[in-house]
Amino acid sequence: MDDADYEKLLEKTIFKISQLGVEKAQLETEIAKHEQFFFATLNILSEASRARIEAKWLPVALALNASTGSLTEAVRNVLRTCYPKWLTVANVRDQLNFTGFDFSGYMSNPLASVSTTLRRIADSKEADAVQTEGIMAYRWKQVPPKKNKILRGRTVPPPSVAEVGTPQSIENEYERSITEKKK
Repeated sequence: MDDADYEKLLEKTIFKISQLGVEKAQLETEIAKHEQFFFATLNILSEASRARIEAKWLPVALALNASTGSLTEAVRNVLRTCYPKWLTVANVRDQLNFTGFDFSGYMSNPLASVSTTLRRIADSKEADAVQTEGIMAYRWKQVPPKKNKILRGRTVPPPSVAEVGTPQSIENEYERSITEKKK
């Protein structure tokens, strides 16, 4: 093979990679739509049914975390998966390590990268953030449930603090910060 043959081969490869990139973007959009439907619909279920479905969802969520190339998307997935629990930066980093997220492409240490990512997600109002005793904790911002025809106009209340095991000090700090913002 001469240079012309290799050039043709590489041009075909570039075209194929370009096509695959378009397909990847379409698949990611489709996954995001299904995830949005899943989390919106999850609120309709009773506690027992919700727990069963969440248990089935966890391996899928972990696989998505491991396969994503984006730290931001992986952190979002951890927050969504663990909602309504408050997570520290170390908790999120540990979840990412557990799922096999590859931090090798990041220059700073994983904790610093996760901390910066969580702060940006909170700044974009996708997650709630609260500081208690000098430690930041984050939680996915749940979209208020919409009225549902199946429930005849009633909405499903969010789980109580007792149901999710959220540390009371973090919950109190969060509620206080909300009250202060309204003043």
